[in-house]
Amino acid sequence: MRCSGAGADTTSIGIRNCLYFLAKSPKHYHQVQAEVDEFVEKSGSTEPISYLDTQKLPVLKAIIKEATRLRPSIVFNLPRHAPENFTVRGHYIPPGTPVGISPAAQNRDRDIWGDDADTFRPERFLESEERAKYLDGCAMTFGGNGPRMCVGKNIALVSLHRT
Repeated sequence: MRCSGAGADTTSIGIRNCLYFLAKSPKHYHQVQAEVDEFVEKSGSTEPISYLDTQKLPVLKAIIKEATRLRPSIVFNLPRHAPENFTVRGHYIPPGTPVGISPAAQNRDRDIWGDDADTFRPERFLESEERAKYLDGCAMTFGGNGPRMCVGKNIALVSLHRT
């Protein structure tokens, strides 16, 4: 079965969304520009920044996470079947029942993201390491998390960070 929307499209959508939010937020554009400029100046390298180097740029990482949270590349439900003893917010779901959640809905859940869930605020990933880890586990972006994570997730993230 072919998964529509996967591959190059999802990566280009992610890149487009990052550029969109940076264009709409001069404050964040200038923050990431300053971070990258400082990194390049300190490194003294004329080579492009590597993916591993981008992992040392917290503002860049936060902007990518926030842009892909607000506008995930795949917005349709990801179907699964309910396991035994499954409840959602106090509602019992019988085993085998088809269930799914939209990444767009998950990524804007106010119980997780707060009252500003619809606001582009990359700072939410920089407030504390513990909070950032929690949010990383809740965001449905670039192939999700866990055992059913998209096999192309890391390739997509490398492309996003190096663009």
